[in-house]
Formats: sequence, structure tokens, C-alpha cells
Amino acid sequence: MKPHRLAFLLAALLPLSAWAEPAREGNGGAVTSNSGGPRRGGPQGGRGNWGEDDWAKAFKFFQENSPKRALAYEKLPDDQKRNIRFLIINRWRAMKWYPEGSDLWNNKAKQAQLEDDVFGLKQDLGGGGNSDALKAQIKVKVTELVDLRIQERALHIERLEKLVADERKKLEDDKAHKGDLVDKRFEQMLNGPEGNDPADGVPPGAGPNPGGGGGGGAGGGPGPVRPERKDK
Repeated sequence: MKPHRLAFLLAALLPLSAWAEPAREGNGGAVTSNSGGPRRGGPQGGRGNWGEDDWAKAFKFFQENSPKRALAYEKLPDDQKRNIRFLIINRWRAMKWYPEGSDLWNNKAKQAQLEDDVFGLKQDLGGGGNSDALKAQIKVKVTELVDLRIQERALHIERLEKLVADERKKLEDDKAHKGDLVDKRFEQMLNGPEGNDPADGVPPGAGPNPGGGGGGGAGGGPGPVRPERKDK
């Protein structure tokens, strides 16, 4: 299969995850090195800062869960690798939001494996294989992929429901101990630096504890609704 065709298939089957970490704007980015890894000043207008170690981990995950696409990637010219590498890195960043081995991690890894199966079948289809048989196999894989994405949504809802339940409990505790909270806040504001409470002006969801509140009690707020990041 021609390199440009491989690049198209790779890009089509490497969607940016909805849970991918937003790329940080800055002076750096990723481009190719002689080894195919990232260095500064790369594609997408310099979006995303990562180093060789990040790339090594991302590509290891890619090889383990998408071996057909990893092999196809290695065959691409360097100029076509740049754009695909950006997708691989962002897919890895999406995985880092989930504890390795968790239900969500395993779900996303299985999705990558099924997408890789579809990639291989589409290569066979483009190579003149039995069209009807290959399309039937692709349909089965796509059905499994949709089932996994439905399951993923259910897992996210389950996590959000737990977060809401935890926040409701904290709310009831705050109401039950309002007097104690008033006394504590009074002391903080009276005796704290310049009379200011560091929690003042922090909107709900903006506390330093993702998913765990802004410090507890009525002084903080619920953390942002997204998985806790687990750097590996």
C-alpha cells in the first residue's frame, strides 16, 4: 500500500480522544528527530510540549495495542510521520487520565485494539481481498467498538454519579455543622494573612483537588468533573 494511503488510514483511525489533555501553548512542540521521536518546534503550530521520554511511552503503548498501525507508521516518510505522531501522543495523553488497569483504562485500550483490527482489514480490502467477507468482518469489529464506547459512557456516568453523591453528603455535613463552619471561617478571616481566606473567590470546580473538592467543607467547592490524572 502506498505511503500516502497508509498515512490517511492511520489518521482516520487515530481519533483524538474527548478526554485528551489540552495541548499547552508555548515555545515548544514536537517534530521529528532522526529516530522519529519528538523535539522542539513541531507540527500544529507548536502545540503540545513533550520530550523523548513521553514519546517513548506513547509509542510503546501504540505498539502494544495497535501493532498493525505501528508497523505502518514505521514505513512512512518522515514528513508524514509528523502529523501521525501528534495523534499518537494525544491518544497517550488521554490514557494518562485513567489509572492503569482500571475499567476505563482497559476499555480505552480495547478500543485501540479493535481500531487496529479494522485498520488491518481495510488494508486487506484495499489490497483486493474478498470484499464481502472483509466488509462483514469490519462490521463485526465496528459493532464491538460501538459497544465499548457505550460501555465507556456508562462508566463515566457511574463516576459522575459517585462524585455527585459525595458532594451531596458534604453539603448535608456543611448544613449540619453550619455554626462550626462560621466560627472556623471567622477565625481564618480575622487572623489569616491580610484578613483574606485563600478560598474566597474560588469558583466551584476550581479548587486544587481535582474531583476532591476545594479544601473541604463550605470553604471550597467540588473539583472539576474529569478523571484524576495518573502520570506513569
